[in-house]
Amino acid sequence: MPLYLYLEKPEFADTWVNGGSVPLNPASAYLSDTRSGTKTPDEVRFRAIQGMSDEHYTAVSGIGPGEIMFENCDLKLDDGSSVPLNGWFSTGEQDALILCLCRRRSKIVRDRLGKTVAVKISDPHALCAAISKQLGVEGQFRDVSYTRTLQRDHFVKGWTIAGKPKLAWSGPRQTLRRSGWMFRAGFVS
Repeated sequence: MPLYLYLEKPEFADTWVNGGSVPLNPASAYLSDTRSGTKTPDEVRFRAIQGMSDEHYTAVSGIGPGEIMFENCDLKLDDGSSVPLNGWFSTGEQDALILCLCRRRSKIVRDRLGKTVAVKISDPHALCAAISKQLGVEGQFRDVSYTRTLQRDHFVKGWTIAGKPKLAWSGPRQTLRRSGWMFRAGFVS
């Protein structure tokens, strides 16, 4: 199934179709306090929670980022009562080079993203493999899922439009510190 990549300028489409160097940006380039266009407060943030409710996580999350385990603990609630707390959470930030795609070509989506043109990616798996080979880092290609819980990573986000395909390459920090990464394109239609 073909997917679509929305681009800011028509000349960027020419490079994707006919070949040349195109940038890949780190997820941190899309981080914002509010959701607007391609910016989101979910990028680079990861959060895994097990054995506790979102409410209990919220109560103890101020302890800090990292991996924190609770075993045979009591959590005092605002009403003075306490509940047993057995579980763990892990939070922090993890950057990755990302490429977000869409299932359909649409003027409405293009305008909402602040883009001017779209290219059709005929084989997104081949695109992921080609970029992975050039970067020397194995990429992941799958749909983003959305949740109303507090879980987050590159492929699990807060509520928004469902099922957006995404490619991500996590790797050595020196690879991701650059403002972007160039790779050779030229196999899309």
